[in-house]
Amino acid sequence: MIPPPEIKKVLEDVIRELGDKYKGPYFEPHMSLIYGDHQMKLREKIASEVKLPANLSFKVKKLVVTPCTNDPKDWIHLAEINLAFGS
Repeated sequence: MIPPPEIKKVLEDVIRELGDKYKGPYFEPHMSLIYGDHQMKLREKIASEVKLPANLSFKVKKLVVTPCTNDPKDWIHLAEINLAFGS
């Protein structure tokens, strides 16, 4: 699930404020509904079939930083950040 535009703007504002201090790649926080190296056609089909309620909400208790490769079995957590406001 791609975050709404207002969340994306906050991320862009933070990166802009960091300026030269931020040396990492661009990233976009999101929630993945499927993992793996799948053909784009299958990914689009699955995404079109997902029906989430318009009023869906959830609390985020932890942010996990993970560089993603093709195989989720190879993923490692670089950092786990507990969020006080998510409790």
